[in-house]
Amino acid sequence: MVLPCLHKAGRSLDSVSSLPALIAAEQNECSVYLLVKGDYGNIMASSLSSLLSKKGIKISKAEKSANYTATALVESNPQGENPVAVYPSLDFKIVNKDGESVYSADIAVEKKTIAYTLENAQKKAYPILADESSKVIDREFSQKFGY
Repeated sequence: MVLPCLHKAGRSLDSVSSLPALIAAEQNECSVYLLVKGDYGNIMASSLSSLLSKKGIKISKAEKSANYTATALVESNPQGENPVAVYPSLDFKIVNKDGESVYSADIAVEKKTIAYTLENAQKKAYPILADESSKVIDREFSQKFGY
């Protein structure tokens, strides 16, 4: 028996039951190895990994098995001493196996974060950078790739 909604769409129950397998196959084609440099406490790596996963992109643990490599370079951009002010930034790129750029974004936090040590300034500022980066990358992915 075919459900009325499937019958109207011209699909059979068999074609709909194959959708999870098709989705899994597409996700395997869209696997990314994530390399984050300059992170503090894994804040940016966790944020980017979570965002990409929510977008349906599989995060690969090995670069060789991934179809794409995402590189994130996090900079503190410190100024001054005792206290130190940081203006964190992110240079994020995704390239395919041939080294061709698929996506890139440069994101900087305009608001300074002040603390008496660089470590404490990073601890305060990197969550702000992670939030801003997630918003920008999410919006740009939707515009560029439709998801």
